[in-house]
Amino acid sequence: TTTYTIEVWGAQGGDAASWTGGKGARMRGDINLTKDEVIKIIVGQKGIDGAGSGSGHNGGGGGGASAVIKVDNLLIASGGGGGAGTGERGENGQNGTPGVADRDGNHPNGNITSNGARGQNGNGGTGGNWYAGSGGAGWLTNGGNATNGGSGSTGGSSLSTTAIGGTGSDYSGGTAGHGGFGGGGGAKIPGGGGGGYSGGAGASHGTAWNADGGGGGGSFDGGSNQSNAGDIREGHGQIVISYSPAPTITGVSLASSNSTIAVTMSEAVYNTDGGSGALEAADFAFSISGGTA
Repeated sequence: TTTYTIEVWGAQGGDAASWTGGKGARMRGDINLTKDEVIKIIVGQKGIDGAGSGSGHNGGGGGGASAVIKVDNLLIASGGGGGAGTGERGENGQNGTPGVADRDGNHPNGNITSNGARGQNGNGGTGGNWYAGSGGAGWLTNGGNATNGGSGSTGGSSLSTTAIGGTGSDYSGGTAGHGGFGGGGGAKIPGGGGGGYSGGAGASHGTAWNADGGGGGGSFDGGSNQSNAGDIREGHGQIVISYSPAPTITGVSLASSNSTIAVTMSEAVYNTDGGSGALEAADFAFSISGGTA
């Protein structure tokens, strides 16, 4: 068994017109892994940008979460950012909100009353209502599809299953952003929610040719020595797994009387897991190869 430092970044949400998708979160922790254990790695994809012109602009898909999974146990996950929303004419939109270091997902950016709700406790976010974006997936459940009034977009699939991003629903000749791999929610005119430990909320369309930005996903860190932050990552997600080799003996010095040996180590070492207590003679195994003592 070796302790590895695992650092994961969620992906950014898709852009729309002059608005930008929310940035992904970054989570880092030290986690024990054992030889021959199989882990699954999910690297979040940036939400697809919305495209269009004239009165046919479309929103950006939610960014995908990045995660490391051992068997059926989630070790660490970072939320993706919400997709940007835009009004049909390319104005009156909102940026997506970022992925967060908290476990619950993020709210949409804006105050349209029919916006979806953020996911909590490992569940996906819900979709908006009326020409809306869909929710980002959580660890346990899919993101909710947008509802009513020509919505058509779908939520992302849960991280515990396929983690596939949701599909965007094109509006008026434009192209709505699909959610990024890692459970991002699909867009319509408003943005989709980001995937995460808990999914971000899908956003809705307003009554004044306006649309809100999708909510970013939540995150989870099952490691020790954590260092976590939201609103960090631009573009696609990333995962880095590293470890420090075990301490080694770099030198020994035998007393002229053969009564003691001074041992020099490559780094500070202790006789407890908590980083305290000096090494004692009983912590070493002594053997002779050739000669006599």
